[in-house]
Parts: sequence; structure tokens; C-alpha cells
Amino acid sequence: MKLAILSCALALTLVTSSAEAAQSALSRKVQRIEHACNLPAGTITAVADEVHFAPSPNEKYENVDCALAKLKKGHVEKLGFVGNEADPNAVLDEPYQYIVEGSAPQIAALTAAVRSDGSIIVKAAKADDGTSFLVFKTHQGETWGGADHLMQRIWKKEFGDILLGRAPEPLVNAGAAEN
Repeated sequence: MKLAILSCALALTLVTSSAEAAQSALSRKVQRIEHACNLPAGTITAVADEVHFAPSPNEKYENVDCALAKLKKGHVEKLGFVGNEADPNAVLDEPYQYIVEGSAPQIAALTAAVRSDGSIIVKAAKADDGTSFLVFKTHQGETWGGADHLMQRIWKKEFGDILLGRAPEPLVNAGAAEN
């Protein structure tokens, strides 16, 4: 009987040690990602077997994008965003502008949705290989909830597997400034 109890205690210790080692390894991984992506300590935390990501609303896009790419590459399976709740009635400071890449039918369907959502088509183009591109933006005075409605449809792949990103503002022509 004592041997059975000792055996169970040893097995429990091994399982606990294994779980603690995995937690410690995950904690070290997220700390390395924070450092590599110039994020403040505590932005990414390991809680049990999941990762909590809580970037500041003012964090640079490049830093957040870097961390997400590294988390994906590191095969993090359980990722949660913490503290990113937004008031759906809050008006956006500036319109959001997006660029999307996909097949012609995907972009045609998205274009119709953009128009019906009241967003503005900025530019559409088609490459020689048949790939289509669309740049669109929310209207002035759009609320966060209104802008998020279309994004949720895109993230749920309602329009297929398209590539989406925030479109940069137009660049100033440096040559023209010198003349």
C-alpha cells in the first residue's frame, strides 16, 4: 500500500514538474517575443497553457504585427487578446483605410459589401495574373462598431481566403518637394 501511495505521489510530482517546465518555457518564449518586438514587459503573458496579449491602444502597429507573427511562427495555440474592448459607439478619430488582395470574384463580393456598408472605394486594380486588389476606407464619423461589422465578416472568411491589411496613407513625393 505504501509503495502504491509513493508511486502515485511520484507520478503526480512528475506531472506537476512537467507542467511547470512547460509554463516556464512558454513564459520565456513570450518574454523573448516582447523584447524582439520592442513591446513593454507584461504586454504578452503566459497564463497556464495560453498566451494573453494586451498591447496598449497607442502601441506601434509594427510592434504588434511583429509579435503576432512571432506568436504564430512559435505555434502558440491558445491566444487571447485582453483589454482591447472598444466602445462600439465611439467615433473613429480618422477613417480607417484597408487594402485587400484576392481573386476577382472575392474582391467583387467584398466591393458590393463595402458599398452596402457605406464605406468608400478608394481604388480597385487587377494584376496581369488575375489577382485583384481593393483599397477602401470607412466614412468620416464612422463608429468603431460600424467599422468592425465588415471586419468581422472578412475575418470569418465570408469572402474567402483574402489578404487584408491597413493601407498606409499616401506617401509624399520627395522629388516634387525638392523642385
